[in-house]
Amino acid sequence: LEAGLVGNDAPERRLVAWASKAPAAWQEEGVSFEEFAGKIVPACRQALVHARQEKMQKALASAPREWTGRIQRSRLFEAARLVLPIDFPETGEEVEEMSPPSAVLCEIVKQFSEGDGFSVSAFAVDLQKLSEEWYRTLAEHRREIQQEMDLDEETFIMVGTELQHLDAIFYRVSDGKGFLDREEAEKLFDELGVVPHSLMQKRKTLGFLNEQHRYDFSSFVKLVDRIRWLILTQEDQQLYSSFLRMASESSKSVHAATRRAMRRIKLSTLAKCAEDADTGGSLQQHLEKELKQEADLQEEEESEQLINYNQLVTLLTEAAVLPEQSGSSTIRRRRLVGHEVMSHVKAMATLERIMQDVDPASRQLFTYLEVRLVLQRLREFSRVESRSVEEKHIKEMGFTSDQIQELRALFTKLDPHGTGLLSEVQVELALQSLGVHLPHEASPAVAFHIFDFDLSGSIDFLEFLHMMVMARRQEGPFKPLETPSVTTLSKLERCDLLLLLTVMRVPASRVDGMTDAKLAQEVAELLNVGVDQELTPVITGRNLR
Repeated sequence: LEAGLVGNDAPERRLVAWASKAPAAWQEEGVSFEEFAGKIVPACRQALVHARQEKMQKALASAPREWTGRIQRSRLFEAARLVLPIDFPETGEEVEEMSPPSAVLCEIVKQFSEGDGFSVSAFAVDLQKLSEEWYRTLAEHRREIQQEMDLDEETFIMVGTELQHLDAIFYRVSDGKGFLDREEAEKLFDELGVVPHSLMQKRKTLGFLNEQHRYDFSSFVKLVDRIRWLILTQEDQQLYSSFLRMASESSKSVHAATRRAMRRIKLSTLAKCAEDADTGGSLQQHLEKELKQEADLQEEEESEQLINYNQLVTLLTEAAVLPEQSGSSTIRRRRLVGHEVMSHVKAMATLERIMQDVDPASRQLFTYLEVRLVLQRLREFSRVESRSVEEKHIKEMGFTSDQIQELRALFTKLDPHGTGLLSEVQVELALQSLGVHLPHEASPAVAFHIFDFDLSGSIDFLEFLHMMVMARRQEGPFKPLETPSVTTLSKLERCDLLLLLTVMRVPASRVDGMTDAKLAQEVAELLNVGVDQELTPVITGRNLR
């Protein structure tokens, strides 16, 4: 990690893990600097360069060339993006506006797009140097934070790739003073998304917070870890059922059968080599040790339920922490004001960073506890992202800080378990508490359905604020019924169509995801009239019955 030799995806992480595996002679004594710098580093670098060269070779094989035979600059940028770190900064239009790494990338691409005799291997080597420099800079920054915050090595390793993320938020909440009081620590948990999902968890979290009156960065990081494990210990029956179903499918798959067969062959080969080696020699001792490790792994895989990476992604999508690539609305997921909190690309990049901590050797097999850990980390990232989106939207809504504080206090009061979500009944209670005028008894249900963008059956704080804006302006579901008459169904607003359907006892689930045009068609069929037909002459008591 600190040498910059980091795999950007699962196959690359697997290569690095294999190339950095120490030979038998190093197992007991450890690795000297000469062995590390002279053997392990070159082996890892060579493995990464070769893998990245192959990736770009495939990407550039069909790339159109200019009349001079040179590859277009845009295609070289696309190929470079395939092998550079996921969070490598984007390139801009002007070099002066770019970050230093982006400017270096532009210079490399320019050199290879203008030079004669393009070489993929030379291009891969230059990009490898750029990638290593990027990761080394990040590692140096993490070490600076460690020194500044006086973190011990064990805590530093435990935090892993999260260190910069935690440090930035800690610094902002503590106003740069280097420590937090109890209230600030509680606020920071909310900022990070490390929030309890039940009343019992909330009580235990408050108990942890009451153990100290002041937290420096090191003690706060350890407290975050404790509360995470508290959250992970609470059973999620629906998630566990899905995990068991997928684990059962995985154990019967062709890949699992092949993996078991390969492990049996490896165990047999190791046993034969150990038997043929000199009795009591270092080679035999090493082979016996490796044989035991492989046997333990086999026993672990056979006794433990495991799912693969693709199943993990499916499970995370079903759990609403990863958006679907297709953008389909069939699977429910948290959104803010009709937009995804994180795009699919950004969410997958976040998942890949988490994988560097959870699955560094890229085994791509996950236990239930590891799945829970990945799920929790993604929820935290999503919550942090939603906070920044929330702040931006709140400014645009025109609420004063006092009004926001009052509304948040009411929201928190109606959300005793601290889930950050309100049900339909709780929203109706909130509207009544605020004295919002409801033009019809069905108005709260219609308002809830309009603002429940992800069809999850609950509303978050930002969606609640947008509802309050409409209530304040008497718009949408809160507008007076004595508004200018509309003569056709096609000219009705969405809230009017939903109000009609609600009054006619149509279940909300039946119209989930419908466009305004389809809603109008649904009402028209129920009333037995045309969508663009004048309503007054055709609506009769028979139609309404």
